[in-house]
Amino acid sequence: MEDNYKVYRESEMVSLYDYYGKAQGMARGLEVYGMAVQDCVHTDHQQVRQGGYEGRVRTYPRTWLDKVVFIELAHMDGAKSDSEIVEDLQNGYAYTNVRSVRGE
Repeated sequence: MEDNYKVYRESEMVSLYDYYGKAQGMARGLEVYGMAVQDCVHTDHQQVRQGGYEGRVRTYPRTWLDKVVFIELAHMDGAKSDSEIVEDLQNGYAYTNVRSVRGE
């Protein structure tokens, strides 16, 4: 867990608005914050004035948000669990390496 903390800590911190390019709403914000707490990911705050909102917003490591979006997209494509996603990635990686060894 400490290694993940270090990797994400070195990533650029961005708000959900900055990451997605538009407001995400309170429900999505609470959902993402809950995932960050579960993953023991460092979050921070920044003061903003954008789109009629002025106040503090929570920021997250960009690399962690990339991971969250990737997993959500994989689930939308029919993956049943995170372990299934990892297995598919490993199988694809192994298949790619076999093809490159064969010169395909």
